[in-house]
Amino acid sequence: MRAFCGPSIKLVSLTSLSIKTVLDTSSADLVRDFFVPALTQSVRYDRGVGYFSSGWLRLAAEGMAEFASLGGRARWVTSPILDEADWEALQHGEAARHDPVLWDVLRRNVSDLAQTLEGDTLSALAWMVCDGTLDFRIALPRNKLERGNFHDKFGIFTDIEGNQVSFNGSYNDSIQGTRNYESIKVFCSWSAAYDPLVQADAERFERLWTNADPNVRVYELPDAAREDIIRLRFSERPYAAPSWLAGLRPAASARRTGPFVPDHIVLRDYQRAAIDAWIENGARGLLEMATGSGKTITALAGSMSQR
Repeated sequence: MRAFCGPSIKLVSLTSLSIKTVLDTSSADLVRDFFVPALTQSVRYDRGVGYFSSGWLRLAAEGMAEFASLGGRARWVTSPILDEADWEALQHGEAARHDPVLWDVLRRNVSDLAQTLEGDTLSALAWMVCDGTLDFRIALPRNKLERGNFHDKFGIFTDIEGNQVSFNGSYNDSIQGTRNYESIKVFCSWSAAYDPLVQADAERFERLWTNADPNVRVYELPDAAREDIIRLRFSERPYAAPSWLAGLRPAASARRTGPFVPDHIVLRDYQRAAIDAWIENGARGLLEMATGSGKTITALAGSMSQR
C-alpha cells in the first residue's frame, strides 16, 4: 500500500484511534466521536455523499483545521443539490485559484482557520477550495441511472503511512444529518477481514472522481456551472417540511409571508454597509458584489429593511 507524503509537523496514524465498528446518531456524536478524530490523523479524505452543506464544516471545524495544518487534501463527490450560498462560495474559491486579487481577499479574511470555520464558514469554505485543501466535483447519474440522484454515502480516510479507514451508511454531510437517526459502519484496512472492503470503496471513489463510471457523469466545478446542472436549495432540509412541523411554529409562519433571511444567517459587515448605503440613496441603485459574497442574502435583507 502506497504511503502519502505530507509535512513533517507530526506523525499521524489512524491505527492510534479506537474506532467503533458501528456508530449511530442516537448513541454517539458522529462528528465528535468519528469524523474529527479521523480528520486529525489523516492526510487524505475522500467522500461521496448525496448532500453536502457548509454547516457540516462548521461542526467539524476542529478536525478540519488540524487536517489542513497537516497539508491534508479532501475530495468531495456530491449531488448537484446545493445551498445557494454554498454554491457561490465554491465558485468563489474556484475563481480565486486563478485570480490573485480574489486569492488575496480570501487570504486576508481567513486568519485562523478554526475560528473562521465557526464564525464565517462560507469564507473558510471558499479559502479551502482556493488553497486546494478541498476539491469538489458534482455527480449526475446517466444512462441506466438516468433521472436518478447521486445518493450514495461513503468515505475513505488515509493517513501518512497509507493506513485507511472507510465507512458506509445513511449519514449526509449536513446539520440535518446530525438531527436525523442515521448510522455508519466503519472498516479498517489493517484488519485482514475488512481490508478488501476498504479497497473496494477506495477504487469505487477513484472511478467516480476520474469519471470512469459509465452510469455517473462527474463534473468539475467550472463545468457544472457551464452546464447549469445545479439545483439550488434554500434550507438544510432536503425535502418538504412536514405539515405537522409548521403547526408547531404558527408565529414564525405568520411572520414569513414574503422573502426573509433565514434565522441562522448573520450579515457580514460589508453586507450591512451595502444595505445602509442603498437605503441612504433612497433604496435605489445597483450593488456590485463578487461571486460568493452573498448577493441573495444582501438583497433579501435589504428588502426586509423596507417593510
